[in-house]
Amino acid sequence: QLDIGLKHELIWEKELSHDGQFYQVMYYLWDTGLYGFKVPAVLYLPKVTDDHPVPIIISPLGCGSSIGSTREVSNVQKRLANIALRGIAAFSITGFCSNPPLGKKTDLGFARQHSALLMFSNLDLSWLELNKILYLNAIAELSEMQFIDIKKLGFIGYSFGGQISQWIPNYIDVAASVVGATDSNKVSNKEIPT
Repeated sequence: QLDIGLKHELIWEKELSHDGQFYQVMYYLWDTGLYGFKVPAVLYLPKVTDDHPVPIIISPLGCGSSIGSTREVSNVQKRLANIALRGIAAFSITGFCSNPPLGKKTDLGFARQHSALLMFSNLDLSWLELNKILYLNAIAELSEMQFIDIKKLGFIGYSFGGQISQWIPNYIDVAASVVGATDSNKVSNKEIPT
């Protein structure tokens, strides 16, 4: 069991393999840094050794997916496993969805996050600011892991996850960021720097 801080609760972990390559999956309830509110998070690790830390890719979710989603168009598990099989750690966390109609659908796993948005609404924070706190706290925690090379941090996301993938690198050093199927022309939205 990995020790990544007192705020996070490891729910389960297992070792998996594909074509003779092994990787480890750890599923957490991750502290968001917002009054103890916890959300599902998952870390996929390739085989790592103490003397060779691995790069990491953070994959923010689109509003229509969740860590437990098995929809072919947004299969989070396959995406993260493919990254780990290439020798790169992969992390995803259930963020705060900006799309209330999708956020209310319990089958998409975002009802809890929509509730959090309502709970935190008196803080006068936008959904982007809530996600900024969530992802920057997660990056700080991941950087404490001796087997992660945080200097080789990347983001990959689509839709809402793409917005996060293009927005968070404004606040931290990122080696690469890949976005897809997102509105990258938010000139009128003052929350996204252009």
